[in-house]
Amino acid sequence: MQVDFPPEHDRSVELRDHLAPDVWAGAIRRILDRHDLPSPNLTPFASGSDVVWGTPDHVVKLTAPGWGDELEAEARCLHAVSGALPVATAEVVAQGSLHSWPYIVQTRLGGRALSDLWPVLDRSARIRLSAQLGGIVAALQAIPVDPDPGWATFIEQTEASAPKRQAGTPYAEAIAAFLQRVQRPEEPHVLLHTELLGEHLLVNEGGICGVIDFADGRVGHPLYEVAAFVEFLSKGEPELLPAFFAGWGRPQPDPEVLLAWDLLHRFGKLSRLTAVEEPPTLEALALRFFA
Repeated sequence: MQVDFPPEHDRSVELRDHLAPDVWAGAIRRILDRHDLPSPNLTPFASGSDVVWGTPDHVVKLTAPGWGDELEAEARCLHAVSGALPVATAEVVAQGSLHSWPYIVQTRLGGRALSDLWPVLDRSARIRLSAQLGGIVAALQAIPVDPDPGWATFIEQTEASAPKRQAGTPYAEAIAAFLQRVQRPEEPHVLLHTELLGEHLLVNEGGICGVIDFADGRVGHPLYEVAAFVEFLSKGEPELLPAFFAGWGRPQPDPEVLLAWDLLHRFGKLSRLTAVEEPPTLEALALRFFA
């Protein structure tokens, strides 16, 4: 089967929307056939920035040629975390490219996305899961890694772009001065997932049972991991952030330091928090959501 992939790709349009589902299905089947893997009940995933399809046993991620470094990062992270976390992670089954489009084939994990359940969980369950997630972060960051020599440049870039990312909020003009004022103590580099949010955490009756999607994983400062938890899960709800740090096994940092790391996250958006409440200043926002 000939697959005519779109010649150009724009992140403003989801990859899965560039071609009809049956065309993507044909491409995924070719990948599975290439590696002698069965393709029963092949179905697409509704979320994610890549084209992702799954069978009961495997998940295939296919992405545009210019984005192959994300799949390489995911493969490196999955090899690093294999057997090292208190929950399951996928195993890399195969890698390659189809018509210059990179792909990765992984084992499929059981469980249900935490994002499906989080809105209906009671406070005690959310506290328990927050603490468990903190323990997962501790295990992740205990895996030995080499420092990233490009981290400083990466953070310089995210600091320069922070006001633009927060356009539309009342804080954009104050961000540069805030980041210059708040001291961020250096710490040894650790392995980071960077997006530990509900869609990337799988749960069963015992709690969190799996972590998926390491495509944005990297090595860097430990507190870079906090932004996703606050923006997508805790959102200033009492007791959740303290439980997260208690499970992590480290003291909770100053709220302005945590806000600074949120502002430095390449995907951080304060609009996720201001949809809950809009404090008048960055300092007040830090106390509301990061204390």
